[in-house]
Amino acid sequence: MADFGRALALAFTTRTIRQLAAQHHPLPSDRLAPVAELAGPDDTLGNAFDLAYAELASRYRCEYVFVNSLIHTLSAPRSTSNAIS
Repeated sequence: MADFGRALALAFTTRTIRQLAAQHHPLPSDRLAPVAELAGPDDTLGNAFDLAYAELASRYRCEYVFVNSLIHTLSAPRSTSNAIS
């Protein structure tokens, strides 16, 4: 899982997101291949990324997942947050 997780994490890098957003860059297919493996034929790109994130969160805890989880916890309303105050 470590190699697949590492390859999956590359889909969430700034470089990949910028290439997806740019009009004149080629599609970063090498970085999106692991995301596509998890998605079904009728899934949207957003659904594919949601599936990829869920896979990363459950099996490969990279910095992106850790920081995203931390920010989500700290930005929750105080009444529902278990964050250290």
